[in-house]
Amino acid sequence: SVVTGTTRRGRGHVSAVHPIVARPAALAAGPMVFLEIHDTGTPLDPDASTRTERAPASTAARERALAEARRLAAALGGALHVDSRPGCGTQSLLLLPITRNE
Repeated sequence: SVVTGTTRRGRGHVSAVHPIVARPAALAAGPMVFLEIHDTGTPLDPDASTRTERAPASTAARERALAEARRLAAALGGALHVDSRPGCGTQSLLLLPITRNE
């Protein structure tokens, strides 16, 4: 599933489809635009999220793609939060800052 919207400053992201509340540090910065992608496929290896945060030269295509997505999100001033658990699926939550032209 794909869900979009905005977050509230300092509040966890309560997903309409993923059963676990996301509380990435980026949410403390202020309201963010989010794009959430949730799948019910095979979950990531428990250490995969940590490996993708360090942008390793992984041989796993899924991990390389997540590492690149994290890098691109950071380059835009945002963040990519990934939660993957057996029985809950995988949530990829892209958070981008809201900028106002005033």
